[in-house]
Order: sequence, then structure tokens, then C-alpha cells
Amino acid sequence: MALVQERQVSNLIFFLRDRWQFVCQDAAASEKNIFLSQEYLSCAVLESFFWLDLGVQTTYFPKPEARRVTYEYFPQFLKAYEHIQEKLLIQKFSPPLQRILDSEFSGRTELFSLTEGVNNLPEETLIPLQAVLLLGNGFARDRDTQTITDSLVFKSTPEWNDVMREFKEVNEKAKPGSKRFVQARDAMSSTVLKIVQYMECFRDLLLDFDKATNVSESRRTADTATLKQRIKEIQAWQLDFRERLVFDRFLEFLQLALELWGHGAKDGPIEHRTRITPAIVRAVRVLMTDWGAPPLALEVGAS
Repeated sequence: MALVQERQVSNLIFFLRDRWQFVCQDAAASEKNIFLSQEYLSCAVLESFFWLDLGVQTTYFPKPEARRVTYEYFPQFLKAYEHIQEKLLIQKFSPPLQRILDSEFSGRTELFSLTEGVNNLPEETLIPLQAVLLLGNGFARDRDTQTITDSLVFKSTPEWNDVMREFKEVNEKAKPGSKRFVQARDAMSSTVLKIVQYMECFRDLLLDFDKATNVSESRRTADTATLKQRIKEIQAWQLDFRERLVFDRFLEFLQLALELWGHGAKDGPIEHRTRITPAIVRAVRVLMTDWGAPPLALEVGAS
């Protein structure tokens, strides 16, 4: 038992240093943050709380220590919760997550007392859960992905158009190979690659949950289905392709990034545009279905 508790405490300390400390610093300086919106920062704070809650329910984190941490930073959690309510953003989170927020911030129950179906899981599931946390922490700390996620989800149409205008001007007017062109191309390509790699790794890690237990297939499915769904829900607000606006903006960003890259491609911009770009977009679209995008067959004109 002592070894289990020691491991739980170690897991919590690592999470606080790897995720919460970073999010906390950004949120505390929200009024001076010129890169990220208050809406983004609030959702990031609440996502950290959901990971704390999930870690407690799965026994990955120790409940007493997690409660102390939450009480210590409760004003920031509460401020984030109040902000998303004020801005009518609560729908960014699934109904189970909304119930968790309502329960934990109402003061009617003790912290981490609402399980929402995530408990009594096989110990083997903690290994892929740890991998998911590490992946999510890295994505949450990356400034490039933070900025584009904020723009995709929370920027107004004029603000989004301003973000894209400079890249479009580079694509239309800058000479391929020039410093301005290369900087814009590399910035867009790097950001797209990070997001696509994140979606690919996320898909692979969810599959690992089904391989993690030695029990029967029916029992394994029942044990892990709720956990996998909760993990999806916790992160869904960042790349919520159920929303048509977010869906369209990401594809616009992807297409332009590929077009910029195609200008300098060895096989030529025309070949890149007619053969390579459609294949890449289609592959990314398949990954996007994990984040709420409709299946390709449901799109108008899909083949």
C-alpha cells in the first residue's frame, strides 16, 4: 500500500510541474497575456481540473493530496468557471463534465466525490492513461499550438481573417525562397505538423487502452469505454470539429499551409496541388473524425 501511495503522490507532483504550473502561470497573468484570450486560458484551467478529477477517480492521483492542491488554487479554478459561464461557453464541455463542474464548484459536496462512471478500472489502464497525460501536457505547453487553437475556437471572424491575411499575402505576393516566405511557410507547416501528430498519437494511445488488460474482451470493453470517452471529452474543446466554424477554419489553415509548402516542393507546385495536397487533406480529415468532424462520406461531394 505504501508503494502505491508513493507512486500516486509522484504522479501528482509530476502533473503539477508538467501541466498545472504552466497553466497556472498563464492564467495568473491573463490580463497581461497578449497572445491568448481569457476564454482559452479559462478552458485550459478547467481542463487541468478535469485531469485532476479523472486522476483521482482512477486512483492515478491520491485523493487527499489532490484535494489540498485544488483548495490551494481554488480561486483560479472558480474564476475560470465563472468566466466560461459568463461567456456562455459551458457547452464547450460535455454534459458529464458540466455535472462535475456543477458538483465541485457548488460547495454542496466534498471535492472529487462525483465519479460519473469512471471508477473500479483495471490497474493496467493507468499505463496508457499516463501516456495520454504526457501527450496532452506537451500539446498544452506548446505556444504555437496554443495560439492557433485559441484562434480556431475563440477568435471572431474579423480576428480570424486578420490571422490568415498575412499568410495569404505571403502566398500571393512573396517570392518563394525569400526570408518572409520561408518564415511564413515554416511557421504554418510546423504548427500543422504538431497538431496532426498530436491527433495521430492520441488515436494510437486510445487503442492502447484496449490492449492494456488481460481480462475478457467483453469485460475489457466495458471497463475502458467510459474512460476513453472521458479522455476524449476532456480534450475536445481544443479541436472541436463538431463546430462548423472550427472545422472550416482548420481546413483553411491546413490548405494554405500545404499551398505554401507546395511552392518550394521538388515535384513542383502543380503536382503538389493536384495530387499530394488532396491526399494529405483526406488523411487529416480521417483523423478529424476523432474530434467530432463528420465522416468523409457525409460531406457534400465526397467520393
